[in-house]
Amino acid sequence: ICAIELKGARALRPQDLRSLREFSKDYPESTAILLYGGAQPLVRDGIRCLPIDAFLRTLVPGTWPGHPS
Repeated sequence: ICAIELKGARALRPQDLRSLREFSKDYPESTAILLYGGAQPLVRDGIRCLPIDAFLRTLVPGTWPGHPS
């Protein structure tokens, strides 16, 4: 299970992670990813926070980023 949330802001605020933190509590086996408008990959509260453009560049049709096809 993977939850992905998108925020256009360049800077992250603690409240931006609220929904994914709650989701992760209910589904601890899941992966939570927040895509945002900033430039640096981060990990906050166990949530991977990735720049939107960097994430999109990793996409390959028919595969999921970070997983073998």
